[in-house]
Amino acid sequence: MTAMINLLPWRKRNRQRQLRRWGLLAAGCLLSALLIAITRPALVAWQGEQQRMQAEYLSQLRASLQHKYQEAQKLAKRQKLREARNARRLAISEWEQRLTRLAALLPKGIWLTSLAMVNGRVTIHGNAENPEDLPLLEQKLRQLPKIIDVSAKGIQRNPDSPLAFSFTFAFAEVDRAD
Repeated sequence: MTAMINLLPWRKRNRQRQLRRWGLLAAGCLLSALLIAITRPALVAWQGEQQRMQAEYLSQLRASLQHKYQEAQKLAKRQKLREARNARRLAISEWEQRLTRLAALLPKGIWLTSLAMVNGRVTIHGNAENPEDLPLLEQKLRQLPKIIDVSAKGIQRNPDSPLAFSFTFAFAEVDRAD
C-alpha cells in the first residue's frame, strides 16, 4: 500500500507565494503611477524651461547673425566704393597722362578748343595759325601709344580767324572715367 500524500500545505504555500507576487506587482505599479504623477509636472516645467531657453538663445543668435550680416554688407559696400574710387582715380590718372602727352605734342601754333569722347572715340577741335602744322599734328597723334584710327574730320578756314580743325581717334583700350 502506498501512503497518502497531503497536498494541502503545498497549495497553501503556493497561493501565498502568488499573492505576494501579485501584491508586490500591484504595489510596484501603484508606486510607479504615483511617481509618474508626482514627477510629470516637474518634467513638463523643465521641458518648458528648456524650450524657453532654447528660443531665447536662438533669438539672440538670430539678432547677432543679422548684425554680423549687416556689418558684412556695409563692409562689402565700403569695399565696392573704395574699389570704384580707386578705379576712377586710376582712370583719371591715365587720362591725365594721355591729355598731358597730347598737350605736349601740339605744335606751337595749334591750340585745342574742345575735346569730347563718345562711344570710345575721341574728337578734338582746335585752331591752327599755320596749315602746315596740321599734318605734323596728325603724325604726332599717330605716334601716341595706344591710339588707333586717327582721321581728320574736317578743316575749315574762316576769314579773319585761324584755321579750325577737328580730328577723331580711338584708344586701343578705353578706360572711361565716369
